[in-house]
Amino acid sequence: QFALTGNSTIQQGSIVAYYWDTSGLNATGLKDRTISFGSHGSKLLRYIVKSDKACFDTMYQTLTVHPMPKAKFNINDSVQCAQNNTFIFTAKSSIAYGTLKHKWWLAQTFRDSGIVIAKSFNAADTPIIQLVTVSDKLCTDTLERLVFVQPSPKSYFTVNQLGQCLKINQFDALNRATVPHGFMRFVWRISDG
Repeated sequence: QFALTGNSTIQQGSIVAYYWDTSGLNATGLKDRTISFGSHGSKLLRYIVKSDKACFDTMYQTLTVHPMPKAKFNINDSVQCAQNNTFIFTAKSSIAYGTLKHKWWLAQTFRDSGIVIAKSFNAADTPIIQLVTVSDKLCTDTLERLVFVQPSPKSYFTVNQLGQCLKINQFDALNRATVPHGFMRFVWRISDG
């Protein structure tokens, strides 16, 4: 937003009208006003004042509206297990023109300012990943995404008797695997040898 302030003066008489004109915006009667634009680029502003004697003065000023960056990032895999996870975040932000810098916040902690960063999490969680993209004109855009660190199961089983005779043997294995929440599937692999 641009805050426009009319500072016009007159030696005799008074100013009775103010006209602001820029890119299709025509406004009268306001000495001061705030305007905003829906697109970037140069905007020519015309400011006209009128005295009580019907005399006019005009001033021109060029305003520059900088483009906004569009924050975007990719994640190698947004759902990983708590054990041995590595999340890789790659900034894919864009802007019409200018340069960009990136600020990464991982689980509410500033982490890095690179284009590609990696992070591992030690426990099951759903941390927020935030990318703040900043242009060379200090225009910013922010994108937040969640990653899912799934709880890792703990495999454990017991056997009724570890050593048994060849003729009469029956090994009873009891599954005692656990996971804090969610479901598990089990695969038993038995080797003979």
